[in-house]
Amino acid sequence: MSQKSDGAASFGSALHIARVEHLETPLSSEVREEKVQLWQWLSIPICGLLVMFSMPTMSFGLYKKAVQEVLALDSAEVQDILSLAFVGAYMFCPIPGLLYDACGYTVTILTGGFMATSGAVLWYWLLRDGGEPGSPTWYGLGFSLMVMCHGCRYLYVAGVCAILGIVPQRLSSTVSGLMAICVSLGYVLLPLTWSWAFLPSKMTKPEAFNRVSGHLANLKPVSSFFLLLSVIYACTTVGGLSLARRLKPKQSGSVGSTSLIQRLRRLRDPGAMALVVHKFFTHSFMSAYMTSGVAEAAHHAGAGPAEVAAALFWMGICGLVGRFFTGLSSDFLSSYTPARQAGREVTFIIAISCSFMGYCLMIYSKDSWIIATYLIAFGHGGVSALTPAAVGAVFPKAERGFWMSSLICLLGMLSWVYGRLGAALGWNLALYAFGAVGALLTIFMFLVVACINWGQHEPSNVPQVSVRDEAAFRGAESAKSNC
Repeated sequence: MSQKSDGAASFGSALHIARVEHLETPLSSEVREEKVQLWQWLSIPICGLLVMFSMPTMSFGLYKKAVQEVLALDSAEVQDILSLAFVGAYMFCPIPGLLYDACGYTVTILTGGFMATSGAVLWYWLLRDGGEPGSPTWYGLGFSLMVMCHGCRYLYVAGVCAILGIVPQRLSSTVSGLMAICVSLGYVLLPLTWSWAFLPSKMTKPEAFNRVSGHLANLKPVSSFFLLLSVIYACTTVGGLSLARRLKPKQSGSVGSTSLIQRLRRLRDPGAMALVVHKFFTHSFMSAYMTSGVAEAAHHAGAGPAEVAAALFWMGICGLVGRFFTGLSSDFLSSYTPARQAGREVTFIIAISCSFMGYCLMIYSKDSWIIATYLIAFGHGGVSALTPAAVGAVFPKAERGFWMSSLICLLGMLSWVYGRLGAALGWNLALYAFGAVGALLTIFMFLVVACINWGQHEPSNVPQVSVRDEAAFRGAESAKSNC
């Protein structure tokens, strides 16, 4: 009888110690492979909604010309509105990451929800009367859009960092791809909602349009559109708070536990350095091409508006396919092939190689711009899906928000630089050659990391069991069998 009680006590002690120790044993493998719970599956669409509408600047082109005409703004002023939005979305992006690392999910999502909703409500209030020349001012609209876009970054960082901490590490690339797909769906849903619910029909309401330019005669539809955005951000914030009780709160001692110098020293890790090189030479160049280079490539090839519109549509589809394919492929390679942890780097190499082939096609012939665009879009979707999972694997969990937002900041600033460089050079062959060389450099970096990580298992974020727990477990099993 005493042997049975001793075995049971040892087994109970093992279960307690298992929460804090981390060693590779047969029992730990069983614990690590436990099934994903229902609340973890439900958290995926909740976090997906947090990130889905986090890029409202992508819809600015829907009403840009109307804002410019009704308010009598020149091209520089209307562009400055968008520039302020990019300041909030990219240049200030490290702030949400630092807040997430210091204060956790709940504070971050509440801050972001308040700012995003307030910025959208300000746009609604400023344009509620339809607007007129000089009222509202461009800087009033620019400041409101900056506040809204900055708030959206809090929601994005909270959603991505939370879901990477919720799901097992073996599913991180797939879930990262799903979050990237949700962002792409936001690009599609907002224009469709604008066209279906807010843009008046020229057949039934011709007075709503300027007879000369064909754009909106007043900005009341734009005001209503931003009112809807404010409702969306408020609802997603409330929905996101449903996960707060499931996430571990930040410990009081974790705030400011590492200095900036200590964090920057992590860039000595080959995986971290590869991510920075990737953002510097490849991801940002892809983004610049997709936002401004495509139009120039089509112009050089003599493509018409209908052909350009069709190419842009299929470019979006290729980006979605790239996001889905790379996320699943990375987890498959990591789980079922000898590559193991190097599976993510192999998938990075595949995605970047697609963009490299696209640049080579543009160097070879301007008439191949459509195929080149599809290849670059596929590669861009792939690296966008893999980056959050890579950040979660390379950097400590306590610094995940900082590095996620810092890399987004780097991406935004360099995309702007490459876009301006492309405008100055007319997206000529030299620029595509630069993109090809940058892609080769990035591929080399990920090849080095793949060689280092080949065959290694992914670190797990599921509780594991130590050798001492294994012995206690076996002892309990033996005691049961003897009794």
